[in-house]
This record gives sequence, C-alpha cells and structure tokens, in this order.
Amino acid sequence: MIQRAAFINPLETCFQPIFETLNGERVLHAVECLTRGPHGSTLEQAPQLFDYVRRRHLEPEIDRMCIAQGLRAAGGGGTHRISVNVHPVTLAVQGDFPAFLVRECVASGIDPNRLIVEIGEQQLPSDGAAFRRSLCELRDRGIHIAIDDVGSAHANYRSILDCRPEYLKVDRYFVEGVSDDPARRAVVRSICELGSFFEAKVVAEGVERPEDDRVLSDMGIRLFQGFLYARPSSPRTFGDRRTTVARAWLNSRLALQPTR
Repeated sequence: MIQRAAFINPLETCFQPIFETLNGERVLHAVECLTRGPHGSTLEQAPQLFDYVRRRHLEPEIDRMCIAQGLRAAGGGGTHRISVNVHPVTLAVQGDFPAFLVRECVASGIDPNRLIVEIGEQQLPSDGAAFRRSLCELRDRGIHIAIDDVGSAHANYRSILDCRPEYLKVDRYFVEGVSDDPARRAVVRSICELGSFFEAKVVAEGVERPEDDRVLSDMGIRLFQGFLYARPSSPRTFGDRRTTVARAWLNSRLALQPTR
C-alpha cells in the first residue's frame, strides 16, 4: 500500500513558481506545491503515482498527505500565494476537508487567504451538491479556486460553471507552439474571454519558448508557469533560486520585442 511506502520512502514535495506581469515587470505571484512518489520506486513520477492513487481510491488520503507536507515545507514566509492540488472526489466525500485545509494553513503559519486550491484532470464527482458545498465553504474561508488543465478532456465548461473559479490554468497542449499555430491562438483567446466573463485570472501553463511567452503576453495573459522561467525544485533549493530566477527572466524579457 502507498501508505506504507510513504513511511519507508516519503513522498517528495517540490515547488514551481507562477510569475505575474505587473507594471512591465515579472513578480512572483504564487508557488505550486507538486508531489513526486517515493524516490527510486515505480511511482516516482507524478502520472504513475496519481494513476495508482485513483485506481486504489486513495484520493482523500493522498490529498491530505501531500497538502500537509507541501504547506509545512512552504512555511509562512512571503506574501505570494500557495497553490495545492485537490482531487474533486475529495471535496465531495469529505465534508471536513475545508476545515482540514485551514488547520494545516494555521499550523504552517500561512494565511488561508493565500491558498489556491487547484481542481482538474479528473471528471467532477457524481455528488455535485456535496462538491459545491465544499467549494462554497472554501470561499467562505477566503481560499481561492483554480481549474487546472482548462481545455483538456475533463476540465471543461461544466467544471467552470460548477466551480466558478478565480483562476483558469490553460492546458499546456494549447500553450506549446501557440506562436506558430493560429488554431491554438483561437482556443487560448476563447479561454481568455471566459476568464474575462467570470472575472478569473488566466494562467499559461507549460511555457517553454520565449516566442510563445511573447504571443501569450500580447493576448493579454499576465500569469505564466513553465520551464522557461523555472523548473520544479526542492523546498531546500527553491528559496535560494527564486530571486535569481526572477531576475534572470526579467533581464531576458527586455530583449523580446512584442509582435503585432
């Protein structure tokens, strides 16, 4: 069982920053807490780990484990937001999950107003009423909601309507190569229009090329995440790298000329 494996070879937390364009500069907006499986195991990579979790119906248990570990590693320093991933089924079957999140924030010295809950990748649960009640309670406690992988098979219009998120994270499939593909640009523009209607911030995920960043910026997107800016790193090295990564990116940004 994964519970036993986690005690022998703990799950590993890593962080990846999300940068925001403010007044012509890139600043740290949030940090996403990511989880990797026990080092050296067949579950080390996230897709294999969470496929195993879903097949074993361990979503609530692993969500609690990953979030508790991630928030404590993040600690209370800084003013940027902290983003954690939650399976939709967890919110539907565990009515006390919002209270758990607040307790973990307090224990880690993090104001719940800084927390973003990312929902995506899986179909919404059959018990939609319980799911929506949990979302309402999260908002009542000041926690923000994001839909992950917008445009993919499961993160669809129903997810947006049911969740009414504050963030829409564009699936990397539409981001990669957006500068070369008018069809991808059309899809991203439609997501930006949804974001404007719902007053949700749009995040471009998986940005790896400067030319894609430039086109996305010209389309009005202000939040960016991807290898172009920073790869996921361990809690130990993230704090040391954060300022360096941001400064290097800002300097490189000066060389980019906007396209029209």
